[in-house]
Amino acid sequence: MVDGNLKAVRTKGADYFSCAVNSSGCAFVSTAVNGPAWTQAVESGDQELAKRLCKEEREGLEGPTRIVSEMIGSAKSIDKIIARLTSQGTRWYGYNVILVDHSRAVVVEMRDQRSAVRPLNAKDCVTNHFHELKGHGPQTPTDYPNSYARFDYAQNRLEAINGRDDLFEAANPHDPELSKAIWRQGIFHTVSSTVLSINDFSLFYSTSWGATFEHY
Repeated sequence: MVDGNLKAVRTKGADYFSCAVNSSGCAFVSTAVNGPAWTQAVESGDQELAKRLCKEEREGLEGPTRIVSEMIGSAKSIDKIIARLTSQGTRWYGYNVILVDHSRAVVVEMRDQRSAVRPLNAKDCVTNHFHELKGHGPQTPTDYPNSYARFDYAQNRLEAINGRDDLFEAANPHDPELSKAIWRQGIFHTVSSTVLSINDFSLFYSTSWGATFEHY
């Protein structure tokens, strides 16, 4: 979605964004942190078990990305969004939400009424597991190998990223072997890749493995 104040990406049929950048230089990216039992049920093709586990895991909880999606369009900084996500009034799904503005970048880890805000380094990475919160989601690589493998891949690529083209190549490599480490196949397959730029209110979007990033 592109309008005068917001550029965002959402899954077809969803009523919330998975990432967005606004004209004030505020941006977010989100990734769910699910329980290993649910992840394994989905990967094994046991749809009934996966549905039951998902319902149990999210009973009485709300999705943080819906709230962030509502707030990001008018945000002048990330302060109010952080305050909303870390308040005690809402029980959240397990999520990592990266928030960035011109003064700082953080990741908010949340599950139920627990949350942790971690400042991000100038070059950093986040995947589908927590680093601060304990007791929910993958705890070790065996719980969700792909999340840890993608984290390791990104960590290893960070030092060599010194510009936008380097970031494009890391996010969607043209080398088939490198692509396997970040561009997922199977049940949890990668459908697109997005790069957000807060400095010039730009969104770059790639629709398939090896595809050029289109500039919006």
